[in-house]
Amino acid sequence: MEFNTPEALYQHYKNVRQRIETASREAAIKNGVIILPIKKLPPPEQKKAAEIEQSEDNAVIEMEPPKHLNDTQRIMYEIALKHGILVSDMRGPVRQRHFVLARQEAMWEIKRQRPDLSLPQLGRMFGGRDHSTIFHGIRAHQQRLDSGKELCV
Repeated sequence: MEFNTPEALYQHYKNVRQRIETASREAAIKNGVIILPIKKLPPPEQKKAAEIEQSEDNAVIEMEPPKHLNDTQRIMYEIALKHGILVSDMRGPVRQRHFVLARQEAMWEIKRQRPDLSLPQLGRMFGGRDHSTIFHGIRAHQQRLDSGKELCV
């Protein structure tokens, strides 16, 4: 998926947020938890004005991960939410930069919090990827952290 215009990127972001909102509502109903809706993203021309006026009144509501997730699933869920994608996209075969960066960040974070997990175990969590792919992802994210490059695209 190529985002040639701000409108195309905005439409994609809007669709992803809607899917997350729907999935979160379903999880909330399933777990008996009430979750407030996510604030809608303003149109591109109003985005800068919204950033300037941002306050606690119009801040995006933080969403808690569903209670039934284990620690590695929770990490994947939080990073997917941070990047505006679905966990299934993170585990899937998509190789676009936005998905790859989120996937590599999740690999790095899981390995940091759970050093007991082997690279093949992590590979199975990320859609059956090879252990060398996991190693590369962890190392690539660490290099981005060390160099101070922007982590989200």
